[in-house]
Amino acid sequence: MPTSSQFVFISSTPTIIPSIIFSVLFLFTTCLQLHRIIQTRRRVYIFLFMFSLLRTILFIIRIMWSKNTQNKVLAISSGILISSAFFIIVLAVYNLLIDWVLITTNVSQITTDHSSSQLHSTKLTFYERYSINIVKFLLPAFSLLAVIGSIKEFDSNTLVSLNHSLAKGDILIKISTICFLTSMVFYMILITYFALKYSNKPIQSQLKVLVLYIVGALLLIGLIYRTFMIFAPSTDKINKINKYSWIFYVFESLPEVLILIILGGVILGEWFFEDDNIDLTNIKTVSIGSVNRVNATSNV
Repeated sequence: MPTSSQFVFISSTPTIIPSIIFSVLFLFTTCLQLHRIIQTRRRVYIFLFMFSLLRTILFIIRIMWSKNTQNKVLAISSGILISSAFFIIVLAVYNLLIDWVLITTNVSQITTDHSSSQLHSTKLTFYERYSINIVKFLLPAFSLLAVIGSIKEFDSNTLVSLNHSLAKGDILIKISTICFLTSMVFYMILITYFALKYSNKPIQSQLKVLVLYIVGALLLIGLIYRTFMIFAPSTDKINKINKYSWIFYVFESLPEVLILIILGGVILGEWFFEDDNIDLTNIKTVSIGSVNRVNATSNV
């Protein structure tokens, strides 16, 4: 297995005790999100459930990898799961932002009356809907770039072609990381924009906006860590990462667990989705694109 793999840089050499701890934590969040899906059937919980499940599988693989650190298949599997699943949690926080905007503008109410549904018109402009939807559409492609990059790093056995593969894989992983980082910066900008546009209260007094900022900041911690690990000079990098393997768990995995617990309702319950002017009993979260399609149908 190439010792200079960027995936090893990102995920570090696995250690069995932290891997067991985080496998249990992610298993807990998986059950938590599944409970929320059954309870509310909101889309954001479906994304969080998928992410939690994939992270649980990841740390089970890391437990096995820690017993055989030279196993190439487990190394590749670990790296692919880290990169391929990340877009799901970013997609989840974007959907959470949409949910908040729709609730704030009183447009997300769906009332069920004898199999008929009514959806209020949205105040979002075409450009607002388009910009959010285009980012959501591109997120899976960002993860795909990282996965392809990881595979290229391991696709050759000869030294010459190996160096070439590493270079190509490295570029794809860097592009993927920068794209994710840009998407989260854009997410933070959107929070500020919508908070100023759709509320008369100061941002610091809007508690739900603060929750969105906290979730975004936790994801940015992991992305900044990942960016540093990928773009840092390679001199003695492997030894430093292996010596301080706890960094991966603190800056990559722990923020993800905190997000899943916070959004899973352990701390906030259903408070985030409540609005004094809306009965949310029968609400099922929808995307902005679907709101637009319903509006177009109702105008015909």
